Amino acid sequence: MRVPCARPGDVIDVVAPASACSRGALSAGVAVLEGWGFRPRAPADLFDGSGIVAAPDASRLRTLQRAFRRSDSTVIWCVRGGYGCQRLLPRLARGAVPERRKLLVGFSDVTALHVFINQHWGWPTLHAATVADLGSGRLSQRSLDQLRAVVTGRTSRLSCPLRPLNSAARRPRAVGGTLVGGNLKTIQSLVGTPWSVRGAGCILMVEDVGERGYAIDRMLVQLSQAGILRGVRALVFGQFTGGREPDGRFAGTEVIARFAERLRFPVLAGAPFGHGDSARAALLGSTARIELGPGGGRLTAAWIPG
Repeated sequence: MRVPCARPGDVIDVVAPASACSRGALSAGVAVLEGWGFRPRAPADLFDGSGIVAAPDASRLRTLQRAFRRSDSTVIWCVRGGYGCQRLLPRLARGAVPERRKLLVGFSDVTALHVFINQHWGWPTLHAATVADLGSGRLSQRSLDQLRAVVTGRTSRLSCPLRPLNSAARRPRAVGGTLVGGNLKTIQSLVGTPWSVRGAGCILMVEDVGERGYAIDRMLVQLSQAGILRGVRALVFGQFTGGREPDGRFAGTEVIARFAERLRFPVLAGAPFGHGDSARAALLGSTARIELGPGGGRLTAAWIPG
């Protein structure tokens, strides 16, 4: 699979399909991209104080579509997650598939766009830090270095160890499939829409932030009852941060472990992607492979930069 990448001096289109960030966070993130040798292009009307979203739906959609049409950029970088991407999908679906493939970068609420672009356009996308995250100071240097290497094409392979959560994940063998997923809450919100995740034949990765144990279980149960997990090759859990119980403990780990035991396909945890400070990038829409064994598994995705 050939994946678009950006070279030093290239334009990167900055978009805000969901919520806004502060002007200071935007400037700090843009400065990081400039420091990496890129020319970030952020429209003056990116934010207009529309409350829960960065700007009216029509304005956010127009900015996103313009970025996909422009011929002088190959990477589109989202300002932040929050909320709003799902509201753009009906009108985005009515438009034609852009002629030139581009790489969309972002995570959290941007999951709605990842799922849509992966499944309806057949393009890979990068689940990774937003522009606001880049200059926040919270991400580890290792995460930033890895992200820069992926975007510039210096890295064309991502691999990480995983720990097994059920008997199917401990049986020595290999499973492969298209890597899909992202934020669990956003994936749940797509259930019942034309843009719901199609799990059959896929390796499904999920992560979340601020969700307590019962909420995680409710989301997983809904995915199961809605048939999203039917035909899934493997389910991989990334970072689940925050969401502690009133007594300070995190019940999600136990919830996920019990849910995994009920499934017949491999379920693993420990993928370093999500809302944590050490979050790494994941290329969604790529073909991935998991080597399984009693001591754990290893997820690998490889592609051709270009």
